[in-house]
Amino acid sequence: MQHPRSTTRRDQSWLSLVWETGGAAERMLLVAFLVGMAFLVVPLVIVLFWLRDPLSQSGWFAMGEGIAITGSSWIIVYPTVADGMHTSRFYRAALERGREIPPNDREYVVEWATVKEKLGVSGQFPNAVRFAYLYLLLYVGMWCFCLAFVILFYPILTDWTVPSFALIAIPLYAILWLHSRARSKTLINKATLRGLPLTEVLARQNWWPRPPLYPLL
Repeated sequence: MQHPRSTTRRDQSWLSLVWETGGAAERMLLVAFLVGMAFLVVPLVIVLFWLRDPLSQSGWFAMGEGIAITGSSWIIVYPTVADGMHTSRFYRAALERGREIPPNDREYVVEWATVKEKLGVSGQFPNAVRFAYLYLLLYVGMWCFCLAFVILFYPILTDWTVPSFALIAIPLYAILWLHSRARSKTLINKATLRGLPLTEVLARQNWWPRPPLYPLL
């Protein structure tokens, strides 16, 4: 019979699990992540209420397209930011307490936690938190830059505003993706040299090198 307290622990939220299993650096990163996500609404509030509708209807469509480009980069940014908050203890606790991890991802999560223990310090890769801060800062910064770019340049560039923004944003996101992939590949190669089977797990699941996408928020 399951103990009543175990149900509470299995229902533990992602936030509390990160806080419980992380060290001081991971907890500060979690706070920065929450502040950064909350800050995303500030530029919109300024645009809507302080600047008092500075764009035409077509300008707002351009704004929406720019936000879509910026928001879609989260799939590139998230793995690095999340992995900076997730120590090996987090992954093992998430598995133990029933976090929603697809069966085909569980094996990879287990092996990634093992690699963090073997190659990292206190269950965390060197510089993982620093890279997470960098990716988070660039994401929030590009969000603000997108709004400012459209407001300032739409009267001049009109229909070329979004393509011009994309010429700046997409190469940056491509660089982040390539860096994240190269860093993960380096870690996986180091794990292989240590005799850890992460490469085999990755090959069976036909994924590119990356931190686990689960558990999600």
